[in-house]
Amino acid sequence: MVTPYPPERRIAIALSILGSSDGRHPPTVLGEIAAVLRGATVEDITLTRLLDQKEAM
Repeated sequence: MVTPYPPERRIAIALSILGSSDGRHPPTVLGEIAAVLRGATVEDITLTRLLDQKEAM
């Protein structure tokens, strides 16, 4: 079963995404941060990144 990031870690995860966003499309980064804050799972974020890489090719 897939579980979302725990509420107490969501801010830290969002800041981590922001800190590692060099060269990435800003709306995509903000979308990931919003998703994490709403309760996205690790798998959701990974899938988003894979789709973004595919579109960039």
